[in-house]
Amino acid sequence: MRKIQKKKVAKQLILGQSLLSEAKLGTNVEITIQKGAIIILPVAKKKGWQALAKLGEDAIEGVLDEPAQNHDSYIYGKDR
Repeated sequence: MRKIQKKKVAKQLILGQSLLSEAKLGTNVEITIQKGAIIILPVAKKKGWQALAKLGEDAIEGVLDEPAQNHDSYIYGKDR
């Protein structure tokens, strides 16, 4: 991890391509603003989470009684 010097920002902060490359962020980034933090993430990593989130969107209603409580008996055929 490279330490960056602290600087006072008067009008704008510019992050050069060399910093993005060093962090292996690529050229497409997503910037999230939170109280006390600015988070820069590569866009590509978010696609995996989006695909995972879509898995349950069109799920059909289950037919098992109390699937969370009876998980082991449904999966392993026995009570644990």
